[in-house]
Amino acid sequence: MESYVIDLLACPICHGDLAWKITARQGERIESANATCENCQITYPVREGIGLFVRPDSTVEDAWEQAESGIVRYLKNHPDVMTRLLDVPLESLNPADQFFRAMLHEDAGHFATAKLVEQVAMRGMYTPDFVRCSQCQFDYILSELADGTGPIVDLASGRGYLVEQMAKNLDRPLIVTDISPRVLRRNQRCFGQAGLANHMSFLAFDARYTPFKDGAVPILTSNVGLANIASPDDLLVELYRIVSKTIYAVHHSYPPQDSQNQAALAEFNLTDLMIYDSALALFKKAGWLVEFANRCAGRAFPTPASEILDNVRIDGLPVAETVLEWGVLVAKKEIPKNNKLQICLK
Repeated sequence: MESYVIDLLACPICHGDLAWKITARQGERIESANATCENCQITYPVREGIGLFVRPDSTVEDAWEQAESGIVRYLKNHPDVMTRLLDVPLESLNPADQFFRAMLHEDAGHFATAKLVEQVAMRGMYTPDFVRCSQCQFDYILSELADGTGPIVDLASGRGYLVEQMAKNLDRPLIVTDISPRVLRRNQRCFGQAGLANHMSFLAFDARYTPFKDGAVPILTSNVGLANIASPDDLLVELYRIVSKTIYAVHHSYPPQDSQNQAALAEFNLTDLMIYDSALALFKKAGWLVEFANRCAGRAFPTPASEILDNVRIDGLPVAETVLEWGVLVAKKEIPKNNKLQICLK
C-alpha cells in the first residue's frame, strides 16, 4: 500500500480518524502497519502490503476464498485429476478445464504461463460478441481517463481485468479493492511479476462500508462488480458519500422478456442492478446523475461445464442463450437545486 493512501482513509464503521503505527516500509510502500480508529478503537492491519479494512461485524463471505481455494485444494488432494489437467495437450481440454489448469499454474506462482492458458480458455468460454462488447467498455473508460491525474479506485476488482488495462495504458496510481484478501494477494503477485504493480495499492473491505473519508475518491471504476454486491441501496449511498467526481462502471443488463435468465437473477438476488431500468432508478434514488454510455449488444451463452470436475462452471450466468446489453454506467454527483451562484460586490 502506497503511503499517500493513508490520507484518504477513515474507519469503515464510524468514519473516525485513524492513528497509524507503521512497522515495515519499502520506500514509499507500507508493508506492515496497524491503523486504530481514534473514536471506536478498532484496529485494522496492513499485512504484506494489503490493507485489511473489512469490518469485524461483516457477514459477507469471501467467495473467492471458498471457490478458488476449494478447487485448488481438491485438485491437490486428487493427483489423478491434476494429471488429467496438466499432463495433456491444452487443446484436448474444454474451456472450463483450461481455466482450472490456469488456476493451478497461478497457485504455483507461474503467472505468465497461467495468463497464456487463461487467454485460450476465454476464447472458448465467451462468444466473440461478449469479448468485443467487454473490450469496447474498457476502451471507453481508458479514453475517458486518459488525460486525468490522481488516483483511481477500482471497486470489486476480482481478477483485475480492467485494472490490468488501466495499469498498462494510464500513468495514474491505482487502488485495487475487493472484499477478498485472497484475490488481492493473487492480483498483487500477478501484477508484480508482470511489472505492473509499481503504483498499485491493495485494500480489502466490504463495499457497503468503505474505509474512505467523505469525498476522498475522485474517480471510481468497476468491471461488472457492482451487481454482485448485496444491498445495492446501501452500496450506492455509500459510494455517494466517498466519490467526489465520477463513477465509471462496466455493466451488462439482461432483456426484461428473458424469462429463464430473469428467474436465475431473482434466485441469486441480482435483479436490482442487472436490469437496465432498475439499475438507473437505484442510482437516481441515491442522488446520482447517471447515464448508460457506450451501449452495444451481443449474444452470450452459458459458459461450458468442466468435463473433469463434476460439471463445475466458471460463471453461473447466463443460464440460457441471451442478448446482453453492454455499456458504462457513468454516475456523477447531482448539484443541489438550491446551489445558486453568488457574486459578492464590495
